[in-house]
Amino acid sequence: MISVKSKYAVSVLLHMGIHEAGKRWRIQQLARACAVPKKYLEHILSHLRQDGVLTSTRGVNGGYMLAKKPADIMIYDVVVSLEKEISFAHGFNGNNGEKYFWQSVDLRLKKGLNVSLESLIQASQAQLMYTI
Repeated sequence: MISVKSKYAVSVLLHMGIHEAGKRWRIQQLARACAVPKKYLEHILSHLRQDGVLTSTRGVNGGYMLAKKPADIMIYDVVVSLEKEISFAHGFNGNNGEKYFWQSVDLRLKKGLNVSLESLIQASQAQLMYTI
C-alpha cells in the first residue's frame, strides 16, 4: 500500500516544480502551501534529500530545491524512496495462480507510477488552464 507520506511527497514536489523549480523552499512555506504537518514534512524532505531528489542549503537564504530536472524525477523512485517496499507479491507464499496475480498487480502499479514529475506538472498546468 502507498502511504500518505508518499502522497504528501508527490504533492510537495509538484508544488515545487510548478512554482519555480530553481527556487529554495523553506519547510514552513511548503507545509503551508501543501497542507502537510511541518514535522512530518521534515521527515519526508530528509529522505528525499538523502536519495538525491532534493538538495538543501542551510542558513538565512537556505531551503530545499529539486536536485534534478523535473523530467528526471520519476514518481516511482520517489515512492520507493519513502516506502522502501511497494510489492504486493513480496512474501506471498500462495499457489502459483495467486502469486502470478499479485506479481501482475505489482507490474501495473510500477507502470502506473513510472511517470516523471515533468509529466505531472504539465498535466496540472493543462488542467488549470482548462478550468480558468
